[in-house]
Formats: sequence, structure tokens, C-alpha cells
Amino acid sequence: MKKIFTLILATTISTNIFAQLKASLKFSPTLAMNLITDNSGIKDNESYDDNGLGLRYSTGINLDFHFNNTVAFGTGLWFSVRKVGITTTNDLVPSPNNKTDEVYNLQYLQIPLTLKMFTNEIADDMRLYFQVGPSVDFKINEKLLKGNELDKPVYAAAFNDGKRAVFSYIDLSIIGGAGVEYQMGEHTALFAGLSYNRGLLNSLNPLLKWGDGSYVNADINNKTSAISLDLGIKF
Repeated sequence: MKKIFTLILATTISTNIFAQLKASLKFSPTLAMNLITDNSGIKDNESYDDNGLGLRYSTGINLDFHFNNTVAFGTGLWFSVRKVGITTTNDLVPSPNNKTDEVYNLQYLQIPLTLKMFTNEIADDMRLYFQVGPSVDFKINEKLLKGNELDKPVYAAAFNDGKRAVFSYIDLSIIGGAGVEYQMGEHTALFAGLSYNRGLLNSLNPLLKWGDGSYVNADINNKTSAISLDLGIKF
């Protein structure tokens, strides 16, 4: 009897959880950027800075586990492309020939772990949503754009350090966003919103060394950021 009661309880709980699960597909054109803090103290007469925005994208599946009609735990799996730019300035070389630019594409699988909150209807079949929380980001690929040029200082350090990866394989981000959801039918809705994704960790490989044996990420602190237009359909 006890086993039957336990089975019924487990079935009831799992059925209720899956009844409250909402899945959606999203595509997000993204303005990607990075922020560099130069801690080198102009090491070897070189200083480091970031170099602007890049248009990238993120796409994937969202899974919303609803506690009720207005609060949900939001997770999923996203494929995201980020842009990282590093400009190295050599103070011993006359301008404008003293700058070297490196631009990388980083590909991540992101697992968001967020809280999502929904308002009551603000118009017929339309309500607002808000999302905040962290994500765990796993780097699956990195690519130096415009060829593998060894005159680029950070890439050259990675190449000479046993062809080591330039960037770390894991990052943590914080996500904040808001948007509007439009109910099209009993089980289908469209949504659109804006979100901000900010990397929390220095994304450079902590094992990467310069030629003198010192660590690159001790001199350069690089964090990624992205502003996204989130478009999608919920089932």
C-alpha cells in the first residue's frame, strides 16, 4: 500500500511539473562587445584596449517551469557567438603604425538559470515579462578572424605557448531582460524583447603565458557583453 501511494504521489508531482513546462525557440541578433582592463602598467612598452562592437547572434531553446501563471524558472540551451577585440599599442612606434588589432569569434553553449516574471494582461492576449539570473557558458570554439597572423601579440603568445587556447573554456554571465508576450492560441505565443548579457569572469585562458613566463590574464582582464533583440515562439 505504501509503495502504491508513493508511486501515485510521484506520478502526480511529475505530471504537474510537465503540465507547467513551456518550451520556446528563440533567435537573437546581438550587438557583441568586450571590456578590457589593462593591468600591465605598459609592460614592454605595450598597452591593451578593446576595439568596438560586432554584430553576432544567439539561438536556442528556452524551457520555462512555471510555479504559477506569473512566476517561472527559466533555463534552456543557447548557441551564442560573441566578439572579442583586443588592440595592442606599442608606445615605441610612431602613430598610426603602433596599433595591432585582434578580433576573435567565440562560440558558446549557454545554460541560463533565471527567474522569469510575467504581468497580468496589459492588453488583449498581451503581457510583459522580466527575466534575471546567471548563466553557465561553455566555450566550444574560438577563431581569430582575418587569418592566423603571428604578429598579433596575444595570438602569438598562445601559438608559442604550445598552441594553447587563447580563451578559457568556461565563463559565467548575468542576464537581465524584458519584453512582451502575445498569446496567439491556447498553446502558442510570440515574444519579443531586449536583454543584456554580461560576462563575470576574465575570459582569457588563465594558463596562457607571455614569452617571459608571466601570465597573460594578469596583464589583460577581458569580459564579454552583449545586447540582444530576442525574438521567438512559445509552445
